[in-house]
Amino acid sequence: MTVLARIHSEYLNLIQSHRVKMRPAILQITDSQSIWGDWNPSTRTIRLSQKLMDLANWYQLTSVLKHEMAHQIVSEILQSMDSHGPDFQKACDMIGVPLEFRNASVDFQSFPLDWRQRNESPGKVSKIQKLLSLTSSSNPFEAELALIKAQHLGSTLNLNDQSQHKRNFYYHHQLKSKKGNISRLDKEMLHFLIQHYSVFGFIGQSYCLQKNQEEKTLEIMGLKENVLIADYVFQFLTRVMQVKSKFTKGSRLSFQSGILEGFKTKLIVNTNQNEVQALVTVPLSPQLKKYAGTIHPNLRSRSIGQGENIRNSENFQEGFRQGKQIQIHQPIDKENKKSNPLALLLNSRSLD
Repeated sequence: MTVLARIHSEYLNLIQSHRVKMRPAILQITDSQSIWGDWNPSTRTIRLSQKLMDLANWYQLTSVLKHEMAHQIVSEILQSMDSHGPDFQKACDMIGVPLEFRNASVDFQSFPLDWRQRNESPGKVSKIQKLLSLTSSSNPFEAELALIKAQHLGSTLNLNDQSQHKRNFYYHHQLKSKKGNISRLDKEMLHFLIQHYSVFGFIGQSYCLQKNQEEKTLEIMGLKENVLIADYVFQFLTRVMQVKSKFTKGSRLSFQSGILEGFKTKLIVNTNQNEVQALVTVPLSPQLKKYAGTIHPNLRSRSIGQGENIRNSENFQEGFRQGKQIQIHQPIDKENKKSNPLALLLNSRSLD
């Protein structure tokens, strides 16, 4: 299947999943260097730039596609000449255009597609950044306390979001993608993030433009601060599990599940009279749940459980023991900082 054919398939799927009654348009790929895409009502054509294909991931590309579909809805369903006003915003709601992709235009040079590379409001996440930078401390208690404090700060922002939900955009982040099914362990980790880090998480279907293949994804959405914390924890745990699993015999899945359970217990029962006491369970913001439903209307919640045979296994118990002994530190190699903007963010100690 060609990239254009896959985009056309996604276009038809968006019309169906959002129940929008409109006649499909013609899709084209252009060599434009100045725009991501456009909608031409006279020829009924949506055009997307080849440069977008080269720079964007699937979520970003389909978000631009949705933006242009919203223009199509404005002209063909709402029968309006509105450019990016109220009618356009109504159309964006109908087709699930993410908030950050509803602007009139995007400059290739000044607006990176990856939101982590933007500097939209540097003061907003500085406390989170400082706390995450402290997780590299040589003092294990200080590192754990920093992560717990970051979670509490994020949960406070989440509670504020319930009454001030227009204060922030919700950001989307892909934790992991792979060909084939997502493992039960990754599902357990996603459930852990949803419970404690104020993010909406789900397993999605994506398409890798570079490899020309379908992929399953592990994805989260939420306030920028909470997405940063959740991603940090996921990457840290993933790396710890990979390293420790090299030295275990038997079922790695049981061992890694034990590590996750032990790590959760370690943070949840953490106590200190003068400081934040422990990791807490945080209710998900109703506004975030509603927003996620407009972007992905067909999502269904599913329970994730562990069988007793896994919990009672020797490998699980050994993983649990080691998980309770994990010392939190930076999950990013210093040599990878230049190629990973998140590494620069988490390792910064000079933010105001």
